[in-house]
Amino acid sequence: MDRNQATRLGLVTGAHVLLIGALLHTVQTQPPLPPKEITVTLETPAPLPVVAPPDPKPPQPKPRPQPVIKREPVPKPLPKMPVAKPDQVATEPPPRPVQETPPPQPEAKPAPAPAPAPAPVSPPREDANANGNMKPAYPPVSRKLGEEGRVLLEVHIQTDGTVSDIRVKTSSGFPRLDNSALDAVRKWKFTPAKQGGQPIAMWYVLPVTFSLTQP
Repeated sequence: MDRNQATRLGLVTGAHVLLIGALLHTVQTQPPLPPKEITVTLETPAPLPVVAPPDPKPPQPKPRPQPVIKREPVPKPLPKMPVAKPDQVATEPPPRPVQETPPPQPEAKPAPAPAPAPAPVSPPREDANANGNMKPAYPPVSRKLGEEGRVLLEVHIQTDGTVSDIRVKTSSGFPRLDNSALDAVRKWKFTPAKQGGQPIAMWYVLPVTFSLTQP
């Protein structure tokens, strides 16, 4: 180590020694600091939950006294009574049956008299010859063509025997023959139908036949 370095080291060391001494002097000369006040706060503990005391045990039912069973005295057997013989037993006549009075029957009402039967009806009659009724004419064209047949007419006959209405019920199959029968019967005079001797109006079915063998 050279001389300059030794001088520097000595200066640095001396400076440190002075600094430490000054610090120690300062610490010793400062007045002591007053103690700090410590505040203590006491917290009131939370109340504990109230626990209900346990229910006392229910009283045990006292055992019931057992009833005393009294035994009834056994009756002594009665002495046997003498039994009367059948011929010694007094017989009583059986009671007569009570006859019940039958309830009164309702009076039978007389049956209504039957309605009188209607008087029989006699049908009308045409009596062609007696009344001068002309027979239906045979159309010449029908004869030439060979037309023939039977026509049924419905005729309404009044109480005086005249025809008030007439119509074809069943055709002969040929209009010429049907029309010839209608024209002739419409002019006829009938003996009217009767019931109980009195003339009545009536529908009457009249057959009219056309045949080539007839004159």
